[in-house]
Amino acid sequence: MAIPGLTRLFRLVVRPPTVEQEIDAEIEFHLDEETRALAARGLAPDAARLEALRRFGDQRVTRAKLARLDRERRMKARRANTLADFTQDLGYALRGFRRAPGFAALVIATLGLGIGANATMFGIVDRIMVRPPAFLKDPALTGRVYLRRPTEDGGERLDNNISYQRYLDLRADSRTLAASAAYFDDDQAVVGLGDGARQRGVTLASAEYWSLFDISPVVGRFFTESEDRTPNGASVTVLGYGFWQSAFGGDRAVLGKQLYIGSRQYIIIGVAPKGFSGTSLRAIDAFIPITSGAFDGFGDRYFTGHNLSWLEMLARRRPGVSQEAVDADLTLAFQRSRASQTPAVRPENVPKSRAELAPVLYARGPRPGEDARVAIWLTGVAAIVLLIACANVANLLLARALARRREIAVRLALGAGRRRLLRQLLTESTLLALAGGAAGLFAAHFGGGVLRTSLLSNVDWSATPLFDGRMLLFTAAAALLTGLLTGLAPAWHAGRSDLAGSLKAGGREGSRPRARLRTSLLVVQAALSVLLLVGAGLFVRSLRNVRALDLGYEPSRMLVALTDYRGQRPPPEQRAEFSRRLLERARGIPGVERATLTFGIPFWRSNTTDVFVPGRDSLNGLGSFYQNVVGEDYFEATGTQILKGRGLTVQDRAGPARVAVVSEMFARKVWPGGDPIGQCIKINADTMPCTTVVGMAKDVRWGSLGDEDKMQIYTPMNRSDGGTMFVRTAGDPRQVAEPLRRGLQEMMPGMGFINVRRLETTLDPVIKPWRLGATMFTLFGGLALVVAAVGLYGVIAYGVAQRTHEMGVRAALGASRHGLMRLVVTEGVKVTLVGIVLGGIAALAGGRLLASMLFGVSAHDPLVFVVVATVLLAVAGLASLIPAWRAGRADPITALRAD
Repeated sequence: MAIPGLTRLFRLVVRPPTVEQEIDAEIEFHLDEETRALAARGLAPDAARLEALRRFGDQRVTRAKLARLDRERRMKARRANTLADFTQDLGYALRGFRRAPGFAALVIATLGLGIGANATMFGIVDRIMVRPPAFLKDPALTGRVYLRRPTEDGGERLDNNISYQRYLDLRADSRTLAASAAYFDDDQAVVGLGDGARQRGVTLASAEYWSLFDISPVVGRFFTESEDRTPNGASVTVLGYGFWQSAFGGDRAVLGKQLYIGSRQYIIIGVAPKGFSGTSLRAIDAFIPITSGAFDGFGDRYFTGHNLSWLEMLARRRPGVSQEAVDADLTLAFQRSRASQTPAVRPENVPKSRAELAPVLYARGPRPGEDARVAIWLTGVAAIVLLIACANVANLLLARALARRREIAVRLALGAGRRRLLRQLLTESTLLALAGGAAGLFAAHFGGGVLRTSLLSNVDWSATPLFDGRMLLFTAAAALLTGLLTGLAPAWHAGRSDLAGSLKAGGREGSRPRARLRTSLLVVQAALSVLLLVGAGLFVRSLRNVRALDLGYEPSRMLVALTDYRGQRPPPEQRAEFSRRLLERARGIPGVERATLTFGIPFWRSNTTDVFVPGRDSLNGLGSFYQNVVGEDYFEATGTQILKGRGLTVQDRAGPARVAVVSEMFARKVWPGGDPIGQCIKINADTMPCTTVVGMAKDVRWGSLGDEDKMQIYTPMNRSDGGTMFVRTAGDPRQVAEPLRRGLQEMMPGMGFINVRRLETTLDPVIKPWRLGATMFTLFGGLALVVAAVGLYGVIAYGVAQRTHEMGVRAALGASRHGLMRLVVTEGVKVTLVGIVLGGIAALAGGRLLASMLFGVSAHDPLVFVVVATVLLAVAGLASLIPAWRAGRADPITALRAD
């Protein structure tokens, strides 16, 4: 007779049941027990069974409940086991790092450099290309209005500047806009009086501007539509938070105080919240009604026509309106506005005119700026640095896994699952990556400010903390992804290791696939380093070419003094006389060598004109002619050399004869092979009197660094001309700038303001792409070179340590110390050489992407490639020297005995 309990136990041992079978057996056991109990009380067996079933209830419900309880129990057990396993893995990894602190520090530092570079670049790109302006309401629905007009050559001109009347037309005729506003960010508005006056950021905005942002004033209120009416708005202003703190100490009693902005005295009515600067990347110190600032600058003509385009328009489309619908609506409104404007637009051009609502951020709009282009490039460069760091760390982890082969084999032999082993190794790499992310944030804290200043010095970063939620989230994601990438290869190879071979060989030697992978990672590092170093070399040479370029004048010793009468403009005769008095005052200031007057300013202000030569057909095919009206000693002050004839004198300014000096290229193109002195040219129109050429000056680069604007004409200032002052200093212009400003400011009438700046500052925007490219490519290239060298050293050192037996055998068979050292160095150099070849091929293929950003150097410049290859080979040799020295000191007796 079978015993039920023993039978059930036997079944459990021989054939483990499924969950469903266990539940059915459990239910059946309880029914049998209840049936026996009822039968013992006197019920017939069948009646006892039926009563037991009735009392038990619906078995399906019971089965479902028991299954759910079992799932919950198993899930809790699994979670507990997983947490326990993770805790064990974490503790094991930390103990391993304590045993090898040098290895852990090297990996963390390497990843910290790569992640830190990317975190910093993410903060910059996020600010100028991703993050919407602070406090902007409904960023997805709000955009900047761009206008497209047909050109005479059949093309199209894109513009985001519109006139005030155009803004009113678009606002009135559009049906798909929920709100719109016009504004103008003036970063050179003069704020304050006397010696305390400074150029600051001021926004001229329509009253609707505030409705586009979700803000409330810290103190006071914003200006309203009743204060922003044509022709002349109210004299009220809202201060920026930063200016309120710096100029007024955050005094809440600032309301009602007066502040001079431009030529008008404004009453302070409110303070904007901290971090608010509208759509501007710069800090804004004050906001004023657009009708107030426009009337001071242009008079009542700013709202009476369509040709004075100086404003920008923000608009928010209605919810549910598509982008296509709002563009069509704006286009129709724009076409109506052009059809009704005076002077009239050609009827055939009206249907070709279009308008669109593009993203608020310039960098994401249809016409991104140079800053966005440079930032994108540098983001790619930072990503390459991180890839090099990942390859480096993956190689170090592979080498470490090789050293731990016997340990891993023992764990597998003792029953550890390969999945559990993979999880352990990934835990170690992820922990190292997270520590590297923390180190990256530390590096970004110190390097981020410098990088921000050098890359975008004109951006206000005060409202954007270096570390915010987005930055921390990006850094954490980058660290986790890096940990996964760097840990996959070692974990995969460890999981595929041969148990018997590993127990026999231990950590002495590795398999060929593993060695090939480590070598491949070294090649990748070298190739990526070549890309960065070639880019650095090309940009450095471009920057050197730009700086060595002969501009035709000497900007390093020049100051520019700009006069701002702040709306109180005297008649031309008085302005000319006042300019002469300022000129005499400047000549008497210590440190000033020469001073002169000019209309044009290099890379900032120029004027093109038409030129006619008697007896010649039109000169239009020769290019553009630039005219500059200058003082009598202009050429001596700027250092522009007179090659033939003479310069301009005081007698030329006062005399009746019309004279001019032309540039060398002008003379060469207009009179090829002839003498320009004494020739007749007519300026502006062929009906004008002759202007006699009295001199030929050296070519200058004025509006660009190319040759297209070298055809210059210099004519003397007459008695009614005022101008900008050029000052040539005897020494460093930075030491003369402030004394010069103070000396000239004392002479300014009323609220007039003098701004003195170095002429080199006008060159900064032109040189900026090459300076940034050279600086950042060199910085990241050097960083990549260091990381690659450390990785090469680490892998070769691990390899030499694992090949102690081999080196001992070689030494026992007669290999010399120098031969062993040469063997190790040659292996490192060979790997690097392969990387150089592959990286050089990639650099040659991708050179066309950089070609447009270079100056005076080919993207395939052989000198750069040769220098980069030489540097990398030298670094590879140096990185191999210490492991080679250790290999050369191998003792054959000790090595063989240890084996």
